Amino acid sequence: METDIKIAIADDHSIFRKGFISTLETLDFSNIVFEAINAKEVFDNLETKTPDILFLDIQMPDTTDTETLEKIKELYPDIKVIMISADYQDKTIIRFMKKGSSAFLSKDSTLEVLGKTIETVYDTGFFYDDKIMSMLSESAERVSFSINPNGGVTSKSDINNFPRYKGSYGNDTIELERGLVNIFSIQEDSVKHNNNIGLHSHANLFQLIVVEKGGGDIVLEEKQYQIRNHTLIAIPKNTLHSFTLHINAEGYVFNYSDVALENLFKKDSKLLSLLDCGLVLNIREYQELNEIIEKCVSEYNKKSNERGFALKSLSEFLFLTLHRVYTEKGYLTDTNKEKFYLRQFTLLIREFNSPHVKLDKYCNRLNLTERRLSYMCKQLCNKTPKQMILEYYIELAKNALHNSDQTIGEIADSLNFSSINHFTTVFKQHTGLSPSEYKVNKDWRGIHNRQ
Repeated sequence: METDIKIAIADDHSIFRKGFISTLETLDFSNIVFEAINAKEVFDNLETKTPDILFLDIQMPDTTDTETLEKIKELYPDIKVIMISADYQDKTIIRFMKKGSSAFLSKDSTLEVLGKTIETVYDTGFFYDDKIMSMLSESAERVSFSINPNGGVTSKSDINNFPRYKGSYGNDTIELERGLVNIFSIQEDSVKHNNNIGLHSHANLFQLIVVEKGGGDIVLEEKQYQIRNHTLIAIPKNTLHSFTLHINAEGYVFNYSDVALENLFKKDSKLLSLLDCGLVLNIREYQELNEIIEKCVSEYNKKSNERGFALKSLSEFLFLTLHRVYTEKGYLTDTNKEKFYLRQFTLLIREFNSPHVKLDKYCNRLNLTERRLSYMCKQLCNKTPKQMILEYYIELAKNALHNSDQTIGEIADSLNFSSINHFTTVFKQHTGLSPSEYKVNKDWRGIHNRQ
């Protein structure tokens, strides 16, 4: 075990505190940087000492509820806080998770659990054991369930801390019928992973999960939902999610190529709004929708020569029906409309095929003001429109530098940069390397993956 992890403990019960420190030393965690009996002592010590991990009792005598935790995370966000308590109720755990705790430890935990918690929190930033995960799964409360490496709830900007697959869960490849869709049974996937699919996202897939029988729990867009019979779950690409299904659950997973759907919906752009709308929906009452789903599954399983054509037509009808349901239920909110415009903006970047197109041309096509477009890009991507445009061309340039024999001048010309000098300047601003350095650098793979 690690012996140099800096640990602090804050608990107002002296006997417990001394016994806990003795236990830590038994596990070779002997670098105790301070003890505190109340919140004041915690913050006095933190002015001069910075632990890697702070064990914090949930009931400090001079503060209320989550106040101490919140202040620690505000002033010292890199400190990983493990809450300790005899209170093991799900609502208590959820409340402290939301405020930034990295783990929650019962005072009667075993030495094995204590050691594993410390090592896991130190390495990854969080740890919730099977008992807590089971408790959370049984809770009906919707909870921000994705975990931030510094503790607490993750935001969408933290997606890179979790696996992102180009295929189905655990895979980076997937065979799509006509490049459009792959369908398989829930049982096939869940049994393979012991009915527990961990937090992850898909780089290029839009998923529809249909649970016909049974149930479980799903975490989607930072909230937890209970799944029951006749549930449809829509999961956009690059959306963190996880789920646990009951052993008897039955249904299907539809994996759609996000790009293929974009092309399919070119003539009916309102359907594009569905591709950025994640939701959990009971579809028991929607007979037409259920019938289309069954037809898609039936056609996919036929493996006939006409299967691709049939699935293309059925998929269009499926999403048209979904759009009607979404509209009826009021799911196409302002946020989803903004995502729709953002998607349209990214499509225009490809269509215009030049890094020099002025922003007003984009805005005219989108029927938006520059202020509105800039606001949406900042809110949803934390980037300016210009940054998004240039990053698209930088990714194309990286790919060309690695996969083609073109000269740097030819690449700059193919990407419609005004000159090789401008291309070189922009490329270096974004990657830290000139195109020629990037092309010959022996560690280019690592550099590419860090961008």
